[in-house]
Amino acid sequence: MLTERQFNSSLDNSRVRCKNPVVRFAMASRVKATLYGGIIMTARVRNRIIIAAGIAVLIAVTGFVCKPGDAGGGYGPYFTGMNASLKAAGIAQPRAALDMDRLDANIALVTRAIVPPLRYRIVMKSLPAPDLLLYIMKKAGTKRLMPFHLSHMSEMLRHAGPGTDMLPGRPFPVAAVEAFYDALPAHLRTEALHAVQWLIDSKERLAEYRDFAARRNLTLRVNLEIDVGLHRGGARAPEELAPLLDLITANPGRLVFSGFMGYDGHVTHVPFFIGSRESAIRKEFAKVMVRYAAFVDYGRNKFPSLFTGDLSFNGGGSTTYSLYDASMPVNDVAAGSCLVMPSTFDTFTLAGHIPALFLAAPVLKKMDGFGVPFIEAFHSVVAWWDPNTALTFYVSGGGWSDIILAPAGVSINALTGSPPNENMLPSQGMLNGSKKVALSVGDFVFFHPLQGDALMQFDEVLALRAGKIEARWRPFASRL
Repeated sequence: MLTERQFNSSLDNSRVRCKNPVVRFAMASRVKATLYGGIIMTARVRNRIIIAAGIAVLIAVTGFVCKPGDAGGGYGPYFTGMNASLKAAGIAQPRAALDMDRLDANIALVTRAIVPPLRYRIVMKSLPAPDLLLYIMKKAGTKRLMPFHLSHMSEMLRHAGPGTDMLPGRPFPVAAVEAFYDALPAHLRTEALHAVQWLIDSKERLAEYRDFAARRNLTLRVNLEIDVGLHRGGARAPEELAPLLDLITANPGRLVFSGFMGYDGHVTHVPFFIGSRESAIRKEFAKVMVRYAAFVDYGRNKFPSLFTGDLSFNGGGSTTYSLYDASMPVNDVAAGSCLVMPSTFDTFTLAGHIPALFLAAPVLKKMDGFGVPFIEAFHSVVAWWDPNTALTFYVSGGGWSDIILAPAGVSINALTGSPPNENMLPSQGMLNGSKKVALSVGDFVFFHPLQGDALMQFDEVLALRAGKIEARWRPFASRL
């Protein structure tokens, strides 16, 4: 292409040869248009090439950075020992594995925090196995339980013995309570009258319980639910207690006031925009205690005759139990999941607690490749992109939790895996890993459960001490 200087020289020569001024002007205009048009088009093309090249480089760099690395590995010492213990014991089915040493350490943290005049109440839903509950009751030195299911309540009445105190974590329809009493042996019916504080959330339910007590010539202990911020039911303001406390006062032979329950399960979920999460949680917890105290003060001032003796002012939960002390209105603190530390309980209030419950699933099959139907043509591309898809494993069961603790680099297949707890009767679950994954048929994959009640899906809870099985416990026979 001509340079500007060459163009001007050529144009001057043309002007010399052509004497007609009109032709000379047209010639100059056309040549300039051609020249500068070519220069403009060339710059546009050049810019487009540079931009396209930049995008290509960016894509290549991003792909290189985002391309998964090989995460495959083995068990680590802890799960190597657990895997060997289960295999040595002839375990070949999915099991819940409970580390008793870790459980003991977690119990010790709770009992050091909940000291008199506070009293510790074990949440049964999070630890749904009778022998496990009996072990914790003895280790923690408490006979206070919080059941959520009537079938579990009746079973623990049989096992726990006299002196057990049960405060259900939810109210029950009076028809269910009547069926509960009818199903109990005669000697346990009397025991239940002393052991159970029935949770009441409304005047209407309280009246139904009064009528039931009158029909059966019973005296029922009743604990009133108060709303301290969760907004899940119960009295929303102290003044709403008046009709319930009036009804209890008017029926002394049928109803006995036993306290309040104000669950604070919302506290650790408080949103925050300024400051730290810990600061926001502590501020919300302080508000809960102010609300709780207002209910207690109202009752003591307006109904002093009811507020005597050994009352249970219940609160707490695994994520807040450590925040309570003797200066607060609550004297009965519930907790359960913190003893086994499922994966959804990661909060500063549980510092020091360690996971103690694991779900162990044996490997049924081991195959090369990604193993997903209908995309066979892309298997080589998938394998090139992600080395962690080189092997396919099938484990017995599945659908429990998407958190695999061991061995390293094994993951649930995203295209075929059921969301946690969606499949209540799982058959076999598909996992993937790289060639470096040290896993064979008969080995176990260890999952971290989302909740402690996951052990209800297993035939046995294996209690391990120092890596060895020392007991085999059955969960509750009924889920409801």
